[in-house]
Amino acid sequence: MIKTDGDLRAELSRALEASAAAAALNRTVDITSVNDSTRYTIELALGQGLDERPVCDPPYVRDTGVTVCGTNVTPGTRQAGQIQLQINVSATRVKWSCHWRNNVSGYEGDLTAADLVCDSDHYWQHPTFGVKDPSKSDREARSQTESSTQPPDLYVTFAAVRK
Repeated sequence: MIKTDGDLRAELSRALEASAAAAALNRTVDITSVNDSTRYTIELALGQGLDERPVCDPPYVRDTGVTVCGTNVTPGTRQAGQIQLQINVSATRVKWSCHWRNNVSGYEGDLTAADLVCDSDHYWQHPTFGVKDPSKSDREARSQTESSTQPPDLYVTFAAVRK
């Protein structure tokens, strides 16, 4: 069967509408890892978005799955973990953890952020987790050797969006 110009336009129109509808879904688009330190590297950062509402109607799912949100994030850089497009989650809880290394001493360890939890009528769209050098007052209280084994400070920035 040969398709007419009108048939092709109708198909294209339906495809564009479906694409726009998918883009309009409430979903966790990315989870970002930021390194605002001068001497630490985030070797591996993992994130996960969860929908904890009692009912989760299709096409939504409850879990983004664990997503890599950064590998070898060097000082002064950022990386975002993209959630696959077909996974639509209104994330009411976001988890993030990382493995870090002090570039000067070689000392390393793990950090886990407290879960970000939304109230029932919001969700997290672009949560951002970051590390920075320990606060100056903490550094001054320790000797140089002790400070080289300390973890970076952790901070969180985020924007909750109304459902």
